[in-house]
Amino acid sequence: ARRCMDHANDGGAATAADVASNANATAVAVDTVANTASAASAATAAASAAAAAGPCPTEAYWQSVRADTSDFTAWTQLIAATERLNDLAKLCLVYDAFLAEFPLCYGYWKKYADAEARLGAGTGGDASAAAADAAARNLTSANLTSARVRGVYERGVAAIPYSVDLWTHYCGFAIDQRQDGESVRGLFERGLAYVGTDWLAHPLWDKYIDFEALSGYGTPAHVAQLYTRVLQVPLKQLHKYWTGFCEYVSGREAEAVVLEEELRTITAEVAQDPPPPLAPNAADNGAAAAAATADAAATLGLGDARLIKFRELRREVYDAAAVAHDAREPFEAGIKRPYFHVKPLDAAQIANWERYLTHEERAGDVPNVVRLYERCVIPCAAHPALWLRYAAATERYQGPVAARAILQRATRVFVKRHVEAHLFLARFEERQGDVAAAREVYVHVADDVAPGLVRATVEHANMERRAGDPSRARAVFEAAMAVERSKEGAESKVYGVLVNQYAAFLDEALGDEEAARSVYQEACRAAAGNPLVWEGA
Repeated sequence: ARRCMDHANDGGAATAADVASNANATAVAVDTVANTASAASAATAAASAAAAAGPCPTEAYWQSVRADTSDFTAWTQLIAATERLNDLAKLCLVYDAFLAEFPLCYGYWKKYADAEARLGAGTGGDASAAAADAAARNLTSANLTSARVRGVYERGVAAIPYSVDLWTHYCGFAIDQRQDGESVRGLFERGLAYVGTDWLAHPLWDKYIDFEALSGYGTPAHVAQLYTRVLQVPLKQLHKYWTGFCEYVSGREAEAVVLEEELRTITAEVAQDPPPPLAPNAADNGAAAAAATADAAATLGLGDARLIKFRELRREVYDAAAVAHDAREPFEAGIKRPYFHVKPLDAAQIANWERYLTHEERAGDVPNVVRLYERCVIPCAAHPALWLRYAAATERYQGPVAARAILQRATRVFVKRHVEAHLFLARFEERQGDVAAAREVYVHVADDVAPGLVRATVEHANMERRAGDPSRARAVFEAAMAVERSKEGAESKVYGVLVNQYAAFLDEALGDEEAARSVYQEACRAAAGNPLVWEGA
């Protein structure tokens, strides 16, 4: 069985190299989100300029999304209204802005690519610019359109590299464009590197097998090797692939489906010890596996002894994958929504993901763990606790650089309004010795994420104290108190809590009892009617 795997590129099985690949994908995803956000800023600015120039049928929808960028319904209404204009330039602005806010919506990356293909380069009021671009690059209009569609798909798979559906659509587009076989094969391999072990990866595997079998680029040996690879992966439809493999090789010559090196090895072994005919395996678990075994066995005669040996080696691989399949199945059955949606998941599904992650972590296969986390944070994107768990696990497995990238993805896009994720990032940066980065996070929390949050002020001040800068620590409290007084007045509850926290900090953390007394004296003069101040004093 091990030799069987050695003879096939292991595009679906986890390897140590996948860890670095996943870390790189995370960094690319961060950059893609940042670039898309820049495009979104340009889009909203352009929309504002267009509105100022004259009436625009989508301006009311733009106003709605500007008022609340998290309003998914408002975005879909804007997209629908812009689609009706058949103006590619305007539609691109809308998709850029929308996907900066919701990059995990694989269906909208597909709609964006379809719009590029449907409307074509340069339609919708920008024909001269597109024509000039095509001429400068020595491209026909059709080639430029194809390049733009590819560009959208590339941005999509960079933003959401663990989407089976998006990779499947992208590969389908490449096939439809009649790209050369090696380019299409390379695209399939890129996709399998990310999602080949996904429980529901069968659409991508199916399309790849069909491409090799039907396009004229592949050979029977290519197809057999793809089956060899997929039989190593505990997919939901694993048993279908065993049946498909047996049907495919049945009736073919061994020389057609077995690679030359393996054929030599098998030939030598068969000469010494001919194998028995392949028979059903009584150890198979489950009705599906038993049915697959019976179907496969029915297709096999004695035939070429080398081919029987070839099939038996694959059978050992399939049996091992079937065991892993059965272990995964209960967890996978609990995943009712594997895709992103703005509506948060229910508690039962969150708990199922947590149990599944724990199961994989105990198994100790790091690439599989990373892949499962990446799958998890698609439907669970709005749940900060799972992002923080992912970052903590990533720090253990891959180090602080990869963990930082996870936290940046979370706090910049997916849970950017959740203060707990930002405070976790600040503590992480302090632990790495980057006080300036931690300080920047705390300032962002105070200014944008949760103004007036006392806990964030206390954490920031204590970080400055630990960094050896008590004057900065004092300044943090004093700035927070000044902001609260300017907004809500000295009689507010938050101001009273800040006074008590600051005095306690001066007395207990800095050992400056006189300074603490001065804080109370000043606060009593400024907030004579605030009971919290008097209680603390």
